[in-house]
Amino acid sequence: MDLLIGANLDEGSLYLAPLGLLAASTDADVHDVAARFHTEPDAVVRDYRQRHPSAGAAELRVLILGDGLFGSRWGIETHRRSVEDWLVDMLGR
Repeated sequence: MDLLIGANLDEGSLYLAPLGLLAASTDADVHDVAARFHTEPDAVVRDYRQRHPSAGAAELRVLILGDGLFGSRWGIETHRRSVEDWLVDMLGR
C-alpha cells in the first residue's frame, strides 16, 4: 500500500482566488487575515516575513490563511476564530 505524506502550502488560495481576492493582495490584506486568526497579528506577520523573506503579499496571505484554517505550521498558537466565523465575514453570509 502506498502512503503519501505532505502538505498543501497553497490551500489558502482556494478561498481567495475564485473570488478574485488573491492577485491584488496588499500588506493590509496580510494583516487582516492574520487578525482573523490570531490575537497578535503584527507578530504573526513579522514571523511569516522572517520565514519567507522573498514572499509577496499574496503568498503571505495564502500561508497565513492556510495555517489559520487548517492548523498552525509554525506553532504560533493564539486564540483562533472559528472557520465558520471567518467564512461569514469573508463571504458576507
